[in-house]
Amino acid sequence: MVVTHDVYRTNTRAFEQKLNPLARDAEQAGIPFIVLTGSTYDAAEQFRHTYQTPYPFYLSDEIELKTIIRSNPGLVLLEDGVVKAKWSHRRIPSLEDIIQEGIIDL
Repeated sequence: MVVTHDVYRTNTRAFEQKLNPLARDAEQAGIPFIVLTGSTYDAAEQFRHTYQTPYPFYLSDEIELKTIIRSNPGLVLLEDGVVKAKWSHRRIPSLEDIIQEGIIDL
C-alpha cells in the first residue's frame, strides 16, 4: 500500500522510478498494490493519468495517512492486516529485495 497525503506535494520521481516498477512486479506476483491519498478524486485521477499509475487510488483522510507514515509517498507492506514493513520514498526497495530480505515469501 502506497500512502501519499497529497498528490500535489508528493515526490513524483518516486512513482516513476520506484513505485510503478514495484507495482508492476507485485501485480505479476499476485500481490495487490493500492494507493491511499488525502487528495480529491479529481486530483488523484489526474495524477494517475499523468504518471501512468496502473493501480487503484482510494481516498482517505490526510491526517490519518500522516499517522500511518510521514513520508509522501511512503510504502507500507501489509499481510493479513499486519504491518510487515514501512519505507520512505527515498528507501523503497524492489520486490526482489523485499523477497531476499525475507519480509515476504512467494
